[in-house]
Amino acid sequence: MDALRIKEIDQKKWTELWDLVQEKNDFQSWEYAVAKSENSKWRYLHFLIENKEQQPIAIAQIIFRQWGFLGGVARLNRGPLIIDNNSS
Repeated sequence: MDALRIKEIDQKKWTELWDLVQEKNDFQSWEYAVAKSENSKWRYLHFLIENKEQQPIAIAQIIFRQWGFLGGVARLNRGPLIIDNNSS
């Protein structure tokens, strides 16, 4: 298996890459994460997945919630989203 690189990205980069995804879903949208965070105790992180040549291949939004000493849970709803490198 080729090496993959995963790194956290900001909203500007997410939006740029979101436009390259053909099969999107609302559960991976930036707006969903913000709304979930504003209306509950869930938080979010956004990641870029690159191949060994540092080309973007997917993006993933993780939402998570912590319960003190009990630990927490993280969810990757209907993702990651595959980037269509032919549309760039």
